[in-house]
Amino acid sequence: MAENYFKNHKLLENVVHIEDPLGVFTTLIIGQNKALLFDTGFGVGNLRQQVEGLTKLPLIVVNSHGHVDHICGNYLFDEIYIHENDIEVSKLHTSRDMRMNTVKQAKSKGILPKDFDKETYLSAGTGNLLPIKEGHCFDLGGITLEVITVPGHTRGSIGLLCKEQGFLLLGDAANSFLYLFLPESTNVDEYIRTLRKINSLDFDNFIISHHAGLLPKSKINDYIECATSIDIEKSKPYDFPPFKELKALIYSHGDRDISDPDYTSIIYTVDRL
Repeated sequence: MAENYFKNHKLLENVVHIEDPLGVFTTLIIGQNKALLFDTGFGVGNLRQQVEGLTKLPLIVVNSHGHVDHICGNYLFDEIYIHENDIEVSKLHTSRDMRMNTVKQAKSKGILPKDFDKETYLSAGTGNLLPIKEGHCFDLGGITLEVITVPGHTRGSIGLLCKEQGFLLLGDAANSFLYLFLPESTNVDEYIRTLRKINSLDFDNFIISHHAGLLPKSKINDYIECATSIDIEKSKPYDFPPFKELKALIYSHGDRDISDPDYTSIIYTVDRL
């Protein structure tokens, strides 16, 4: 079970999107001298072992933001970069309670590895976090990855831009179900500014954490159109039990069915407009 926990998706010759069966992807970029892992997933499977099966190069680890499905595998690595604005939320999302919920999910799906060390996992905390700011460049040898701040989903969300290969890693900063209703989210106006900033960058494709393949830059326009056309009257209540009191609404753009791969929506609260 542990050996087959993850599934690799090769997006480019040196870019592997690693699928966590609990519903998220982490991304490995391999340069000539170093490799970089973007996010560490839920942390139930041994992601470090998976990465070491793909490259033996020295590894840099970066969190896109501080949510449970992106950072709970941090404890498997020596040090992890994260934007300073998401350090506090990362403490909540790596708490014992949050981790216990993940263990329960894995058990219910029948995917908890036989060699899983529950107590080590529950008490692992955030891992060794190093604060990072916009403009920092990671030189992997032959390619560089530049930190781009993309506030919206969280205030400390970041992307990584690879100019040499024309792709942008965005984590959850662009998503078919974009959460903007959480306490750590920005308002819609700031998110629109982020999307326009993203659109001004020079890249051909982008990679997100809840989609298996490359997406064309033109898709960013769908997110912009959705965010700029939010209509309360056309929105529907969105049920999210942990934050029921927030009375979130979901607005879907273009009357597309939820099964449509181009479905685009934003979940928000009225006070965030």
